[in-house]
Amino acid sequence: MRKTKFDIYFDIGEKLVPALLTLKSRQLGPVLDGFSSSLMQIKNWLNEDTFPTSKSALANGLEQGINELPFFIENMESNLRAEAFNIYYQT
Repeated sequence: MRKTKFDIYFDIGEKLVPALLTLKSRQLGPVLDGFSSSLMQIKNWLNEDTFPTSKSALANGLEQGINELPFFIENMESNLRAEAFNIYYQT
């Protein structure tokens, strides 16, 4: 079965957020914690097969969140920035 935009961005988020959390950034951490909470909520909706909105709308939100992460990475601790970008672009 062909993956949808939702499937693709949800999979990316589930891999990317935990990988970036391993850096233990004080500046990026709160953003990632929020993203992680959102992913857990979406996973609950998937398990219950009840969605408060369309998967298309969720996909757009996931896409925006993932695409905006580099702006947050740019402003994180300089000693972690290169590794964070490496994780981002390899995930």
